[in-house]
Amino acid sequence: MSSTRVSLSAFDHSFLTTVTRVPSLHQGNSLLFLPNVLKVYLENGQTKAFKFDNNTTVKDIVLTLKDKLSIRAIEYFALVLEQQYSITKLLLLHEDELIQKVVQKKDSHDYRCLFRVCFIPRDPADLLQDDPSAFEYLFLQVRETTVVFSSLFLCQFKDVLTWQM
Repeated sequence: MSSTRVSLSAFDHSFLTTVTRVPSLHQGNSLLFLPNVLKVYLENGQTKAFKFDNNTTVKDIVLTLKDKLSIRAIEYFALVLEQQYSITKLLLLHEDELIQKVVQKKDSHDYRCLFRVCFIPRDPADLLQDDPSAFEYLFLQVRETTVVFSSLFLCQFKDVLTWQM
């Protein structure tokens, strides 16, 4: 099984470290950091940038992240596109999909790319035992998702109370 490795650069932007996934007001294509450089958002608030060419696949980026994040149980992870103005819409990217095609899609500027646990292990305790790094990533993801949806619920509840008064 041979795979092309992708160059990886870390860009830790302080404005990306907020715990909420409230849609950003960032203009332009938030999939791209620069032309031919894909931005991938991690659960810890960091952004990783990947230079890609016409042959770079989703799998290439996932495997590079596997190495950089010291994750062994990569079978639970995938890249997804999150619609910026609707955090409930996630699109799972197939591992053989070309990154060039992903960023050229009609509405790609409305999405951002996330590295997420998409396939939950049967027993998370086994994941903790087998791969503590993957378990920590899953923990961060669950925590962030809980905070986001709790915040959204509270904001909507506050709006309802304000409207009724």
